[in-house]
Amino acid sequence: MGFLFNMYNMMNKFLLNFSQSSLRNIFSFWAFLILFLFTAQSSFAQVSTTQDLSVVTYGVSGNRDRSFFPKDQTRYLYEGTVTFDKEVSGSSGTKEWLGDIVYRSTDDVLVDPYDFTLQHMSLERRTKQMNVVAGDFVGYLSDYSVNNALKGAKVEWNHASTPTKIIFLSGVDASSWNGLLNERKDDGSIKRRYVRGGRYETAFADKKIIWGMNYGGASDDRAYFTATEIYKDINVVSTDFRYQFSNALLLRGDLAGSSREAHTGEGIVYDPKRDKAYRLGIDINKGKYTGSWEYSSVGPHFETTGGFATQDLESLRGSNTFFLTPMLSLSPYLYLTRDNLKNLKSARSNQVNPGTLITWSLPWSLSLTAGGDFRKQYSDDKSISNNTDTWTLGLSRSFNLVTVGLNYAQAYVRDHVNPDQERDRDSLGLNFNGQFNLGKTGVSWDMGEIVGLEKNLVAGKRDLLLMHSAGARFNLPTGLNFGGRASITDNNYYMNTNDANLWQYTAFISKEIGRVFVYSLEYLRNNNNFNDPNNDYCEQKITAKISCHF
Repeated sequence: MGFLFNMYNMMNKFLLNFSQSSLRNIFSFWAFLILFLFTAQSSFAQVSTTQDLSVVTYGVSGNRDRSFFPKDQTRYLYEGTVTFDKEVSGSSGTKEWLGDIVYRSTDDVLVDPYDFTLQHMSLERRTKQMNVVAGDFVGYLSDYSVNNALKGAKVEWNHASTPTKIIFLSGVDASSWNGLLNERKDDGSIKRRYVRGGRYETAFADKKIIWGMNYGGASDDRAYFTATEIYKDINVVSTDFRYQFSNALLLRGDLAGSSREAHTGEGIVYDPKRDKAYRLGIDINKGKYTGSWEYSSVGPHFETTGGFATQDLESLRGSNTFFLTPMLSLSPYLYLTRDNLKNLKSARSNQVNPGTLITWSLPWSLSLTAGGDFRKQYSDDKSISNNTDTWTLGLSRSFNLVTVGLNYAQAYVRDHVNPDQERDRDSLGLNFNGQFNLGKTGVSWDMGEIVGLEKNLVAGKRDLLLMHSAGARFNLPTGLNFGGRASITDNNYYMNTNDANLWQYTAFISKEIGRVFVYSLEYLRNNNNFNDPNNDYCEQKITAKISCHF
């Protein structure tokens, strides 16, 4: 009854607090959609849509300052997608029309933005040769040029008779925005950056070689920066290629150069920075061997328009798999990095990370995995010198109704500069999972136990971690699904003042009606308990959702 009472209060709060701006956001989507359909002056052969509306209520008790949940508030999330397929019949005849309209409106800051802003809208129009996107989209040309979440437009053109592609895009970087539109704030908390770019791509040698040229530019809007803040103008040019030498061998590479100019509102101009980045890789897939190797180097002053943050780093990555027998495989790998490529820092840091994994399918439905990972970090001035060695062993067997897994891991952490960081870690995990039919009802379940020990070598004492979990799901032939999960995490540190326990419970129920509507209700509760009762707090989240697809 308490759960139903919470649900009743949730709906009351939602109806009372649902803001006019939220209603306007949803209304704007439907107004735009109806206007679009009427102005198209066409009859669509097929239109499909998916509409989702979720109402979420958050509750926090105890020490509320320790929780990131909103305090006793109700939030909403509305997402809609409309897809136009097949053909359009109009006065000029019949022609193909493909496209999508995507929309999301929410006032819940905990929603995953999916690389966009929390609230976004986009319209896409596709033909065999042209693809136009307006609104919110991820503008990707290449890793070393443009890779931004943008509010703007993108045009992609494909030549009808040759393997040539041309892309133009322009917009405002929206990675830090929360709404459909953001206005300037005097405190400078919201920045605005204008991004532009283009790509030319073509193919040679019977499409075995694909070559592309990219340009990206970004300019900070100085109106959003204070007089003492630095705003930038960035330009980057890159080229990339892929050469399918054979069915077993692929070569790929990138080469880019960037320039950056920096200014302040007070008229201070900084020296321009120019740098380069390049990458070369090879992929092999031949019978009993597959492998991928890649070398890259990024200068300390290299910049893109966004989405790529690595600077001043040289790396070599390699992964391989040898199929020794149909039942046995060996997968060694190697990862090397170093920085301070132009000696701009006092010292250079390095990392060496080799490792391997063995997978062996044994008789009696047994599966064995074993591996080792060895990581060493050090610097030229001896300020960094540590290594971590990790060994893993796993064994699993599948029975008729249950699969049993046993996993063990051991790690040694050694730090020759700061011995206080030295640790020995051991963990043992046992899990069971299975699925079966109970009449016409499908049942799936799982349960697991994890025990972890971490010894501080300086203190000579151990921390103990205990984790218990169990869950089940029931799928009825009537379209009704329900289930739940419970997990307990018990952290017992040798310094008792840090002890913490987490009890988490989840439950859900959903119902499908006519393959068009789906109703669902989910409940989440987190009990966080600490050695000091004044730090205890409890979080609750109730989500009611309705979805329709037609």
